[in-house]
Amino acid sequence: MNKTISKSQKEKLSVLAMLDAEDSKITANPGFNAQADKTGEFETMFQASTQDQDFRVGDVVTGKVVEVQSDYVLVDINYKSEGLIPINEFRIVDGVRQITVGETIEVLIDRIENENGMIALSKDKADMLRAWNDISKAAENEEITEGTVIAKVKGGLSVDIGVKAFLPGSQIDLRPVRNMDVYLGKKYKFKVIKF
Repeated sequence: MNKTISKSQKEKLSVLAMLDAEDSKITANPGFNAQADKTGEFETMFQASTQDQDFRVGDVVTGKVVEVQSDYVLVDINYKSEGLIPINEFRIVDGVRQITVGETIEVLIDRIENENGMIALSKDKADMLRAWNDISKAAENEEITEGTVIAKVKGGLSVDIGVKAFLPGSQIDLRPVRNMDVYLGKKYKFKVIKF
């Protein structure tokens, strides 16, 4: 039986022969000697790097900012690919975007993989979830929370306590308040009475 071997099959056999060779060396990293790694450190590191964590949409995870671009922020959350956060989720103070490379932030997983194979992340949603949890805990324990009056609205004031909250005009002072503008932009202590 005469069998012909194709060129691609010869290449595969050649690669297999190289892998089977007793004295073969890893050429990708000439400083690494696989036979000298008796402790198994390389194998341990390799296993850890290939082990996928169980990420789900809605999870809040910690990540490290690796790049800041004009439209997005690239964050490493120890998954097989980095995640993207829209740049507009980061505040600008005095003309400077409030994010730096190397910074550790909490993010919410919005989508596991988008059309580019990247994870869609949200800092705003993670912040909002944390704020709701803090407010829920404060309401449950009847704790005082701090907030900033941000706007005048029908019937009272809008207050930022991590999320927008409504302060009825009747709860501002013991006497009716005629000029609510004096409260705008100022910080006060509040008690959440309805959640």
